[in-house]
Amino acid sequence: DVVEAYESRGEFQSVFLTPLVYVLFFTFFASAALTHVPIETMFPSQNGLMAALVTSGSDTLTADSKMKFKNIQSQADVFPWFIDTFVPSVFVTTDYNNVSIPVDQVGRIAAFQKVVGAVEIKAYVAPKIPCDVSASLSPIYKSCHDWANAEQETPWYLNPKSPAQEIIDWFQEVKANHTLVSDANTALHINVATYNGELNLLCITALQIKFQPGGYVDTRSKMTSMPLDPYGNDPSGGLMDLITGMFFLTTVGMDYRKIARHRKQKKAVVWTKWRMVTWMSLASVLTFYVFWIILSVLVAQAQLKNEIIAMENPAFDFEHNTALAIVYFIDIMDRMKTMGTIMIILRLSAMAAMCLLMFRILGSLRFHPGLNVVMATLTKSLRSLAPFFFVFVVCLSAFVMSGCLLFGDSTKAFSTIGMSYVTVVNMLFGQFNPDMVLDVNYYTAVVWYWSAMVVLSLVLFNMLLAIVIESFQKVHNSSDKRTAPYMAAISELLRVEGLWLWPWSRRDMIRLGRAVHADELRDVSAAAIAKHLALSDDQARLLLAKVRAFKRVRQLEHHISSNQEFVFMTITCN
Repeated sequence: DVVEAYESRGEFQSVFLTPLVYVLFFTFFASAALTHVPIETMFPSQNGLMAALVTSGSDTLTADSKMKFKNIQSQADVFPWFIDTFVPSVFVTTDYNNVSIPVDQVGRIAAFQKVVGAVEIKAYVAPKIPCDVSASLSPIYKSCHDWANAEQETPWYLNPKSPAQEIIDWFQEVKANHTLVSDANTALHINVATYNGELNLLCITALQIKFQPGGYVDTRSKMTSMPLDPYGNDPSGGLMDLITGMFFLTTVGMDYRKIARHRKQKKAVVWTKWRMVTWMSLASVLTFYVFWIILSVLVAQAQLKNEIIAMENPAFDFEHNTALAIVYFIDIMDRMKTMGTIMIILRLSAMAAMCLLMFRILGSLRFHPGLNVVMATLTKSLRSLAPFFFVFVVCLSAFVMSGCLLFGDSTKAFSTIGMSYVTVVNMLFGQFNPDMVLDVNYYTAVVWYWSAMVVLSLVLFNMLLAIVIESFQKVHNSSDKRTAPYMAAISELLRVEGLWLWPWSRRDMIRLGRAVHADELRDVSAAAIAKHLALSDDQARLLLAKVRAFKRVRQLEHHISSNQEFVFMTITCN
């Protein structure tokens, strides 16, 4: 008993310290991630750009109404949007009183977003091809377009310091010549790079106008912000990174010690689900910091800053240095797009790391009969959920496919299989307006909608809840049975050791453990211990009581943890 208790003292420490380590790891990493991805400054910046560039609304249309980006419905709407909305928002030379603004404020969007480099416009054109001669009506449709192999034309770069009227004249010219928008166009991409000096942020805004073969126009937008200061003017950011690194190394060290202990005992190193979650979370954290370093290096590059400053120099003549300006424009946009992609990877890796660390925190509590209720319930539910999930997916797919066939030609929400899945799942959670399908075919829509709600929501969804609730009840009942002996063992250890609950910090306990482990003391009776360690009989009996209490706690923890792993392995094998 003494040998087992002495050798398991490290595991006892790990059981109680591991949850604390993961909670602190999660806390400091989340703080560091929010420092490097400053959402509180990114939101007002992107919100201002969104209001100025991605205009939308359902106002009553009059002769004086301006075309909004989200209201573009045909090729004929593109140029009114460019001329009446886009140009006045981007190529700003006067204030709201029509008074000329200072030169250094020219080219600002929403007063604070300085356009960097130029406005890039890319047109994608589908080459003409002969129509399918096998079609019975091909004689009345002479030529078609290869929409699958659209080609990018030479991009246009518009100087943000140019007067608005000059840009409007250019749009009028390309409109008359059909060189920007024509029947062969598949898409227009408008990219605007901006810098907000108030928030010290770079932002790349991508506006896309996609022309579909049926005549439908789909407008999309995407914004990505990059902070120029890696720590967002927060001096504590470096400390958060340092502490996160310490917990990263601590986690690696803790798992390495477990692996080393198994090898020392000549046991096979098993990659359990929790070990995989641990290393996946470490990989996600490492990925986050690798891409953050790459982003910091790209942002700090002198060439990017020099090109931006050179373009903003009043002495730089765009008209006489067009070739050099275009080279600068292309390089600035390419660098900004690369940084935007890295920023997206950065945020995704942070999300993955925090989710995995959350699961690892819950997993580290599985030894406790009361705190492991969530993970135990999920684990116990897996056996029943596997066949249920199969049935649910089959039924869900049936209504998704039927919805796509019935309403996909008239409703965007069912126009593709992917969007149909999203729509039907949203319908289960009440995020669906039946009017969008009732307007297509009332009687068919009523039958489809109520059939889906009865089968998927009233029957299957409630069956899912019943399975989880039943599993929770079983786990809760078994948890009550395990809690009593576990708390009794903890109480006994508390009685003989005190609040510290760590008897191996005592010198006499260490001497006892070492003596028995070295086979110097084979008789572990109170009298033999008292004689060997030169203690009183009462002190020797107290040492034995601590050993027995400690071993009892370890046995119960091991039993609880083993049951969890056994249930998981049984479910996996089945």
